[in-house]
Amino acid sequence: MSFSGSSSWPVRQKFGEFLLSTSGMMLPSGSSLADYRVRVEDGKYDNWSNSVPRMEIESHKVMSTDVVITTTDTVRHCDVISAWLSSRMPLILCGPPGSGKTMTLVNVLTNFQSIFMANLNFSSRTTPEIILKTFSQYCTYVRRGKDTVLEPSENLGAHTWLVIFCDEINLPENDSYGTQRVIMFMRQLVEQKGFWRNDNVWVKVNRIQFVGACNPPTDAGRVIMPSRFLRHAPLLLVDFPMRDSLIQIYRTFNGGMMKLFPNLKGETDASQRLWLSYIAKCRKNSPLKCNRNISILQENLADGLEVFMKLLFKWTASH
Repeated sequence: MSFSGSSSWPVRQKFGEFLLSTSGMMLPSGSSLADYRVRVEDGKYDNWSNSVPRMEIESHKVMSTDVVITTTDTVRHCDVISAWLSSRMPLILCGPPGSGKTMTLVNVLTNFQSIFMANLNFSSRTTPEIILKTFSQYCTYVRRGKDTVLEPSENLGAHTWLVIFCDEINLPENDSYGTQRVIMFMRQLVEQKGFWRNDNVWVKVNRIQFVGACNPPTDAGRVIMPSRFLRHAPLLLVDFPMRDSLIQIYRTFNGGMMKLFPNLKGETDASQRLWLSYIAKCRKNSPLKCNRNISILQENLADGLEVFMKLLFKWTASH
């Protein structure tokens, strides 16, 4: 992840193969270096899948949008994001719509103590004023000797860090000088640890961290972010789940759904294969259309189940 976090899974796997070929290390057949992490305790390799708990959900939670099903991908991503947050550096999550960027971040932050998250939605017209307004809402100015320091207000907690989450961080347009002003302001805060206030007083910032999320720069309306800022912010690609993660997701999802149909309890694996086959075919044509179709089935659960059962019966009859 340190060298290929911003790359797609095929690229990560190729990079892992390169490292294996140059190091002489052997892994079990059919596995890649990305499937393993090194345990700090004993220096041994441990498969990420060993850290994934077996989950069950109730049928009434199948259509809930706040249910997070732990998978190999989410465990891997949460581990990396937690390390970056602990180091107090800015970070960016990039990925297609619906890949779970925001949900992954929120899931990580819930396990952190003394962190308050302020949500900002960037647009093409976003300017540094949105950052300053956030400061005025959640921070206070204090005097420490000759210095003026801006830090989170005491009502948030004595040692609380303010994490400013900038959603759609690559939407702001370039100005006439080819600069994203709000991004350059954030760069100054990270690099110089402060800013000049309107009264010409240099203000130091304390316990403030930036986190961003965005779609790939190839999407419409996106602007390529400057390298001067990205050199301070590690970037993680949160892509659509890989096959092993999809198996974990739909095993849990179908297990909860099948509780409504006791006579089909033994068909969980068949329904899982049906979903995976459908998703694989959809992604070849239109990943976004695939996500919309699944969302429609889940939002209209009664009709969705009827359609799903018809497909399931056809699937079980032909396989």
